[in-house]
Amino acid sequence: MKILAFDPFKRKKVLCGEVVGDTLIRDVDPIKHFMRVVGGYGIQHYVFPILKKNGVKKIIIKELNGKNWEADLKTWEENSRTMDFGHGKQIFLSLKYMKKFSL
Repeated sequence: MKILAFDPFKRKKVLCGEVVGDTLIRDVDPIKHFMRVVGGYGIQHYVFPILKKNGVKKIIIKELNGKNWEADLKTWEENSRTMDFGHGKQIFLSLKYMKKFSL
């Protein structure tokens, strides 16, 4: 199931990720999507209740350069920061709370 999120800056819906089983898989371009302020990645704030409702337990961030990061939803809830840098309210999690792995 694809999860779309509205980006107010772009004024359109963008792909947030795809739910496969109990995991949201999000493909990112680290040059465009890595948020240096928090040292990690973000997901639209209003998407989290949708993820919970659909039984998502883990989020995988797949960088185009081949690096993969994962963290469970609980880690996102307990260690994230909510901010808005112009693309809508997002929840950001630092890479220090994610595990690097290979697919």
